Amino acid sequence: MAIVPHPRAPIHTPTPPFAGRRWPARVYPGDLAQTTWFCADLRADLARLSGLDSDLAETVVLCASEMFANASDHSRSGERDGRVIRTLSMPTANTLYVSIVDDGAKSGPPTHPEDPAPTQRPGMGGGRTRPGPAHH
Repeated sequence: MAIVPHPRAPIHTPTPPFAGRRWPARVYPGDLAQTTWFCADLRADLARLSGLDSDLAETVVLCASEMFANASDHSRSGERDGRVIRTLSMPTANTLYVSIVDDGAKSGPPTHPEDPAPTQRPGMGGGRTRPGPAHH
């Protein structure tokens, strides 16, 4: 009797990419604590696509997780009862679209951090200076 667990078989058999392929949209609470769940679902959906390089799949997951985090942190999605929707589709056999839909801008006026103090060296502004001509 082996005590090492056997890997679970995939729920869906991976299929080749084709134009017009769509995965069901997924809806998540707009909470950063849901990022792990979001990433796991995206990995599972990408696993249904045969021939997708694992490094490329992880890059897609990383980029999408950043988009999810931004939607949760910077929109009404992160407020009470907020949500984030993820869609995944292939308009062509070589193109994968990941979309993140948030609940829109937060209510109230936008807030801006204080402008950083300029440095003492000429030409070294506080980060929000207009570019000038290059001097050699």
